[in-house]
Amino acid sequence: MIHITYLIPSLGIGGSETMLLKLAEHTNRQKYQLSVITFWQENTLAVRFNALGIKVYQLNRPKSIFPLQTILQLRHILRQLQPDLVHAWLYPAFLFSLAIVGRSFRPKIIWNIRHAPDCIESYTGKILGWFCKKMVFYMPDAVVCCSQKAAQAHQVQGWQTPMYCIPNGFVLKERRPTKASNEGIRIGKIARFATAKDHETFIRAAAIFKRSFPQAHFILCGKNCDVHNPSLVHCLAQHAVQEAFTLLGEQSDATTVISQLHICTLSSFTEGFPNVLGEAISQGVMCIATEAGDIPILLGDKQWVTPIGDAQALALAWQNFISLTPTQQASVKTRQYERLQQHFDIQKIVQKYEQLYGELVDC
Repeated sequence: MIHITYLIPSLGIGGSETMLLKLAEHTNRQKYQLSVITFWQENTLAVRFNALGIKVYQLNRPKSIFPLQTILQLRHILRQLQPDLVHAWLYPAFLFSLAIVGRSFRPKIIWNIRHAPDCIESYTGKILGWFCKKMVFYMPDAVVCCSQKAAQAHQVQGWQTPMYCIPNGFVLKERRPTKASNEGIRIGKIARFATAKDHETFIRAAAIFKRSFPQAHFILCGKNCDVHNPSLVHCLAQHAVQEAFTLLGEQSDATTVISQLHICTLSSFTEGFPNVLGEAISQGVMCIATEAGDIPILLGDKQWVTPIGDAQALALAWQNFISLTPTQQASVKTRQYERLQQHFDIQKIVQKYEQLYGELVDC
């Protein structure tokens, strides 16, 4: 049996953490023994891993503390586990994977990039990315990227290493019946409030759309998407759409929110391979989004992919879909679902990871 230890900064609610959970759920447990180590204190999803019989080692270190103590703890745990392969997710985990290097113990190492470089907004994150770029030639045995656009952007920045592109995978669900979309239109965006997610374009598009569809309602779900965020509240007031919006904040289970929508949208100016759109398609919800990251590859049909930052185009795409007959809407959603099924079914994605694991461990 091959023992794999995943390193990830935390197991909070997020796209990377959710994808790791899906990967763990569908990996062949007869062949692979799995364990997880987290460094920081936000670990909402840890209970889901434990329920699968996967041990999660939570170091629970505040982000502000110099990581020497964390590195020592990590080395101690890894020496106990003796994994065959360490799979590190996100830049901070790449840094901590340096703790593995030693004469007596050297498992295979994978770095898993989950975002484009311009998704990193903090100065600390940019410095960490620069350091990882310098180490990538010496440290990991393989680098995986969830997005073709993100892989290309990293290589342009100087990541001189081959990258395996393995997209996110999705569990296909029974699709809901098509809703009549001429009344009570609900359009939602599920993303944390951050510059890269460009909530302002979504809000401007909502203001434009309501001129033709005054009954439309909009839902924002994600970290800091609530009434306690002054920037968000000000933007809604600026465009006079406060009454048309419901702000849900962060939710532990976004699938319930998605199921209420006629259209799920991302208006980001940068993305990797967004989980939320795939989750929406898997439930039979229509997706319309900007051409950030690998969104065009996920959605396929250019009609439902709009230019970044173009609120007018986004509102028009919503209108074009809502103006279709119920039969036409069902046909569009079926094509999105079939594309997801053909290329991004979770079982096919897990097979790609397992193939890589086998190649590395057998070397």
